[in-house]
Parts: sequence; C-alpha cells; structure tokens
Amino acid sequence: MTATDPSSIASIPPPPRTFRNPITVLVVDDDAHAADRVATALEAADRLEAVAEPSLRRALRRIERESGSDDGSESDAIDCVVVPRGLTTATGGDPVGDFRSSAADLPVVRYDPSAIGPLAADRPEIGRAVTPRDASVDGWTEFHGVDDGSLESFGALIRRLVDHRRAVDLVGRALAGVTTARDGIAIVGPDGTVEFANRPYAGRVGFDRGDVVGTDWRDRHSPDEVDRLESVALPTARDGWRWTGACAYRRPDGTTVTARTSLVALDDGGLLFVVDEPRAADDTATEGTSSDE
Repeated sequence: MTATDPSSIASIPPPPRTFRNPITVLVVDDDAHAADRVATALEAADRLEAVAEPSLRRALRRIERESGSDDGSESDAIDCVVVPRGLTTATGGDPVGDFRSSAADLPVVRYDPSAIGPLAADRPEIGRAVTPRDASVDGWTEFHGVDDGSLESFGALIRRLVDHRRAVDLVGRALAGVTTARDGIAIVGPDGTVEFANRPYAGRVGFDRGDVVGTDWRDRHSPDEVDRLESVALPTARDGWRWTGACAYRRPDGTTVTARTSLVALDDGGLLFVVDEPRAADDTATEGTSSDE
C-alpha cells in the first residue's frame, strides 16, 4: 500500500456497521505519566479502548506475540499503536521500524507531545498546536497534531486507519476464497472490462487467465448472445436481482459451450459472473430465471 496523508484517510468511505466492534489502542511512551494521560483521554473517544505501556520493549514483545498468534483470538489484539513523535529505541532508532518487523500493516499514529492540551474530563484536547505533519513512512502510519486536532479528530483518525485495515483484511480473505473457489468467477468493471477471473472461469470458457483479464466480457459471446444478456440478464441484475440461466460461451477455436451462469450487479456498476461446469458443445442457450438472493 502506498503512503497516504490525512486528506486521503478522510476520503475513505465510512465502514459498514459490522465494523462497530471496539478498537484496542496501545499508547507507548517511556514517560509513564504521559502515556496514562493520553490513554485516559482516548478512552473517552467512541469505540476506543486504550492501554498505556511505558516500556517500548514490552510493547514490542506484545505486538510480536499477538502478530504471531494463530489461535484466532482477537479479544486482546492490538489494533493501533499511538506514540509521541521523538520516541526512540534504546539504540536511537525509530520504533515504527521495529513495529513493522512484527506487523507490517499495524496502524501507527504519532502525535506531537508539545501539542497536548489539558486532558481534564470536561475538556480533553490533543493536538491544539499547528505543527508540520511527519512524512508517512508507509500507508499505515499517520501524524496527528493539526490546529483543529481535538480528541474526537484524534479518535476519528485512529478509527479510520483501523477500519480501513480491517476492510483490507476482509477483502483479502474474500479474494483468497474467490481465487480458490470451484465455481468459475469473473469480476467485471463498470466499463465492461474483466478485472479479475479465477482459473475455473478461464478454463470453462476456454481461455488462459492472462487472456481474459483486461478484455471485454462480451468478447466471449456471440453478438446474438450479447444482445440477449444485455436485454434480459443485465436489466434483471441491475434491478437488484440475481439472474441465473444458460449462457453460450464462444471459445478461441470457434466452438461454443453452454454453462449455467449467475449474474449479479455490483454497487459500482460492475458485474459478477459465476459460471458452472459447461454442458455439451453447441447447446442452445435458454432464458434465465431471477432471484433476489
């Protein structure tokens, strides 16, 4: 992932409601009093559960232990690390590099310790001073310290980074499932270009994967079949239904195979094709059925 700045983070669409689960923040500072003050302030922000850790070595051990855990438990997992700008390792290095060695995409937020205002319960504020933003060393590290940097904006930055990471993880798991699925699956962009096709899809329509991605989905059908799909299947799918029916696919050698196909419209205007095992060559394509599943 490329480096980002706060304006790009702010442009990330709000996450779905399934992302409402709490976010565990580890506040690391060798000044124990400062770590406690920041953690206490962040506890007041929506969805944040903050833990103060005055020992960088213990923090690194905890991150390393949790990133290497394979028991599936996420109850105590650290979602984000908050560190003051200027915090260094025992050798004078940047602790973010050590974080990255254990968890490459763990969200990290730096803050300017000189910009911490009063943290009293009646007016918790962080980042009051106007300070230059640190250059992000990767896509998961941001700096908080702008002049409107209230506690809520600090919390919002943490939530956006963590929710974005969770969304990326979710997409990655879904893509892994699609890649290994037995069904033939192709994802088509709004312009009709195939953006992804797994091996079963390519094999069932008679192409190599590399010859499918980047082409128009219509290239694998006769003009009459394209007309039928565009007049029957696509309107059904774009009305919010799943269209299912037999489709005739034209292979590179000129032969035709017919396969049961499901077609779903995506929110961005794209399409999802799910193709079963083909039937005998040159079968006649039939009208499909629709479902709201």
